[in-house]
Amino acid sequence: MAAGCLPVVHFCSGLLEVIVRNGKYGLTYTQKIELSELPIYAFDPAKDFKHNLRNRALDFDIKHFKKKFDMLIDMT
Repeated sequence: MAAGCLPVVHFCSGLLEVIVRNGKYGLTYTQKIELSELPIYAFDPAKDFKHNLRNRALDFDIKHFKKKFDMLIDMT
């Protein structure tokens, strides 16, 4: 996500909760036929999806990672 990739995961995947957060920060599908429709949804200007995705990607930024890592080290 930090590199600008749109997460697309199968609905039964473990990444569903971690990365995608049930469709809020990425796209899910159950059948291959749905894959062709996902970009249409993702880039629809009427939806706030791109804004949510960008904000979530910032959580994976190296600065954010270092800050969290330092906090964990300080706790020990």
